[in-house]
Amino acid sequence: MRPMRLSTHLSALFVLLAPVNLYAATFYVSPTGSDNAEGTEIAPFATLQKANNVASGGDTIYLRAGTYYNTSQITLTMSGSSDTNRTKIWAYPNEKPVLDCSKYVTTNKAADVPCILVTGSFMHLKG
Repeated sequence: MRPMRLSTHLSALFVLLAPVNLYAATFYVSPTGSDNAEGTEIAPFATLQKANNVASGGDTIYLRAGTYYNTSQITLTMSGSSDTNRTKIWAYPNEKPVLDCSKYVTTNKAADVPCILVTGSFMHLKG
């Protein structure tokens, strides 16, 4: 049996230690977007809920200017992993998104069911 060379062992070690995802993703949401879109700056999602559902820990979600009329509960569940790897839900720079819950109808009138429910951790909401 032929012994393995050191370079073969090192190559295998680097493959095993390589991180799965080196970069966080960025998603965009706009009142004129579509939840069937890709969530890019050119093809944004229409709802914060859709962006939350596709994001991973540490990603950034930008809300573009305009009014978002929420008719059902938004549940923000996407957690970051630490103080230095937060999931960011931010207003796009120099823009003002408005989350309007005036058309929200609770699914359970006997309980407190808020329009926006935050259950994740290590999130940074700004703007």
